[in-house]
Amino acid sequence: MRPEEVAILKQADIQQMIRRFVLRELITADEAKDLKDDDSLFQNEVLDSVSILQLLAFVDAEFDVRIESEDVNPDNFDSIERLARYVKRKLACDSEASEKMAA
Repeated sequence: MRPEEVAILKQADIQQMIRRFVLRELITADEAKDLKDDDSLFQNEVLDSVSILQLLAFVDAEFDVRIESEDVNPDNFDSIERLARYVKRKLACDSEASEKMAA
């Protein structure tokens, strides 16, 4: 996506994009039918050391969000819903920073 398109995404749109990635790339079809957006990705063993890297790469590529290592924690990555909120916050911060630099 282009940066101007990413900046106007709603959290629900972000959540849907993350969900599609998780269902397509990280879990089996049987697991997919039971996974809710607020389910723990760690407790449900969706994320491990390899899949977390895949998820980080997806977020970076899809939303152009740079993730700091200290941000990779259960508060931000434990569920699809939490990750969507984190991405939305990062996009808002990046947008505000860009506006300040342009002024």
